[in-house]
Amino acid sequence: MTRWVALIGLGAVAWRGWPGTSLETHMTGIESCPNTWLSVACDVSEKARADFSEHFAGVPVVRDPKVAAMQADIVTICTPPDTHADVLEDILPVDGVRAVICEKPLAPTVKEAARMVSMCKEAGKVLIVVHQRRYETAHRALQRFVDGGSIGRVMVAKAWFPGDYMNNGVHAADLCRFIVGDNVPWSIERRLNSFGISVAGENGHVSLESYGHLKPGYMAAIYQDAVGCMMDNGRTPACSGEDGVNAVRHAIYAEEAGCIQATA
Repeated sequence: MTRWVALIGLGAVAWRGWPGTSLETHMTGIESCPNTWLSVACDVSEKARADFSEHFAGVPVVRDPKVAAMQADIVTICTPPDTHADVLEDILPVDGVRAVICEKPLAPTVKEAARMVSMCKEAGKVLIVVHQRRYETAHRALQRFVDGGSIGRVMVAKAWFPGDYMNNGVHAADLCRFIVGDNVPWSIERRLNSFGISVAGENGHVSLESYGHLKPGYMAAIYQDAVGCMMDNGRTPACSGEDGVNAVRHAIYAEEAGCIQATA
């Protein structure tokens, strides 16, 4: 069964992409997932709407998120982080919306991120946050490798990232939680042009570097996860709203603690 998607916010992560990287966009995921189809696109910017229409002439483009949501089962929020909660508040009353996919960070503050989770729970909507390494095959394989005891009992983990804490630091924090959970010490630090994770156990260690290059298919997996959660009421997505809140919390804590290293 096809699920209709409304794409709100028409910047790089929505469809344009980033030159020089193999990172996927939401359009990649929507078009690659066998169960989803883009029904409508939305942006407050007239230029953004016009640019999108030049490339996807058959897709209706509107300005109002609520109007877009009325034509969708799944709503994807790709607007700036400080607008996520407002967009969510606009689209949640629409009965037909069953799931929301929201770009990271879920919100600029823990309080606002937690409020978004509460809003979705009260409305009975699935909320997925786009921390894509949870869906990417190499990182999923790493999680199984570590969880399966291949390096013995896990002692500590560290992830590193480029850029700022609320852009990529949230990814690093979520990756640590995904790979080793909440009961193992882990830390994140900022580095130049590098993203990766290292996990040390009693019997060895393992590392994975993934700056700018992830194995294809993770965006389609995000949309398939949304479809699966809609079909199986009560199923928790691979990256839930609570995971998004925790990523924001830990990234803010790390930055406030002064864990700001910029090493080559």
